[in-house]
Amino acid sequence: GDSRDDHVAQTQQMLRRTLGFHTDRCHRLGREADEEVQKLAQGRWASSLNPGHHAFAVYRRLIQGASAFCGGEELRESWVALRKLEPAVESDAIGRLIGELCTHEEAQII
Repeated sequence: GDSRDDHVAQTQQMLRRTLGFHTDRCHRLGREADEEVQKLAQGRWASSLNPGHHAFAVYRRLIQGASAFCGGEELRESWVALRKLEPAVESDAIGRLIGELCTHEEAQII
C-alpha cells in the first residue's frame, strides 16, 4: 500500500542523495588529482625524463588520465607503474587522492 510506496520513495531519495554526494566528491578529487599531477609535471624529475624511456609513456598516461578524469583505477595503475619504474617520483598527495577517488567510485556501484 501507501506506506510501502512511501518507504520505496524515501529509499530512492536517500540513494539519489548518497550517489550525488559520491559523484560530487569524485569530481573534486579528480580535479585535485589533476592539479597534483600537473605539479609533478613541473618538477625537476619530469624535466629530466627521457622521452624514449618506458616511464615517459607511463607518465604521459598518468597526465592524460588525470586531465581527462578517466577514473580512479586507471589512475592507480598508471601511478603504481610509474612509481615502480621511477622510485624517485614522490607525491603522497597523488596516492592519497587516487585511493580516495577509488573508494568513492566504488561507493557509487549499487
